[in-house]
Amino acid sequence: MDNASGSRPLEQRPGYVLKMVDAVLRTALTTALAPHDLTVAQYACLEVALRHPGASAAELARRAFVSRQAMHQILTDLRSRDLVHVAEVPHRARPVTLTDAGRQAVQAAAGDVLAVEERMVATLTAGQRAHLLSALYTCAESLTDET
Repeated sequence: MDNASGSRPLEQRPGYVLKMVDAVLRTALTTALAPHDLTVAQYACLEVALRHPGASAAELARRAFVSRQAMHQILTDLRSRDLVHVAEVPHRARPVTLTDAGRQAVQAAAGDVLAVEERMVATLTAGQRAHLLSALYTCAESLTDET
């Protein structure tokens, strides 16, 4: 049923559905990562650092979709567990690299993360999966400032 303002029901609004998917995906990933003693944000940081060795904390934050402040806390936690190394470079962005333990941690968790992602799209055909990804990228690009 439409509300008094005449807008579509929440279940027909893309933003609402995306938020619902985000919530259930995050719950599934949290469960999958618990045995690895990683949070979703920590896993994202490790995955991005694996793919972009030497990236700065600011770059990791952008690529992992978290604030710089959140990334600082994530890196502090991961450093205390010897999963990442942050180089001390005066007057420059400090490059972040995975330690051997960090590489092992992300590789051990990756299969469980991929299993969650596969479960999410298991009932979609290959064409539907391709269309879903294309549509989601188009949505993101539509909201990205080109400045």
